[in-house]
Amino acid sequence: MKWPLPVRLISKMVDNEFVSQWPAPPAMFSRDGEFEKVPPKAPARGKTYSMFGDVYTTEDKIPDLEESGRKVLFDPKEKRTVELRKLNRMLLNKFLRLVQSLCSDPNTEAYRTEVEDIENLLINMHYLANSLRTDQAHQNVKRQIEKQTELRSKALNDLDRAFNRTREVLRSARNVLRESSDMSLHAQNLDMEVLDALSKAAQEVETVKLPANETDANEEPKPSSKATSKDIIAEMEKIVP
Repeated sequence: MKWPLPVRLISKMVDNEFVSQWPAPPAMFSRDGEFEKVPPKAPARGKTYSMFGDVYTTEDKIPDLEESGRKVLFDPKEKRTVELRKLNRMLLNKFLRLVQSLCSDPNTEAYRTEVEDIENLLINMHYLANSLRTDQAHQNVKRQIEKQTELRSKALNDLDRAFNRTREVLRSARNVLRESSDMSLHAQNLDMEVLDALSKAAQEVETVKLPANETDANEEPKPSSKATSKDIIAEMEKIVP
């Protein structure tokens, strides 16, 4: 039967009370209100608890190798990173011996000893790696804090540069405004002085009378050479713009 089904077949199935191949769950799992207020499971008491058939402990503690029945292949007094490198070199050596023994005589059971040694080496390396987790977490936190400090110091430096640049722009704008205001005041004072000088000169010219020229009776009268104040002011304005 292919999906989607045609409309005729669906209507025929409904009429014949068609039952789906994926039936509904039993009624005990679909009763309304029966499983709504189921209390959660109480937290485990004690230091151990079982889950899926295995026993787990609530203490965050790395199991000791001696308690697990494993042989300790490193010196606890030495640095763990140094011992971990030593075990890594030993593991490579054991692996080469295992390959050599299998190549020389595949049917021999001497390789079992090499396999057990490799297993013990891997367990010791795993133990040392787990013991370094706390140091790794400390280094990660330290690196994150240093990175945040660098980012914040960089942001502060950017703010300082922006503040200094804005202050310089405001200072230059203030100087330009001050110079322009001084120039405008100077120009206004100069205009007032020129106007005063022109007015005084006009007053003096009006008080001065030019001597009359002697003319013969037969000659035609010449136009008067008396200068007016307007003419003098115009000439001075040409000289002093």
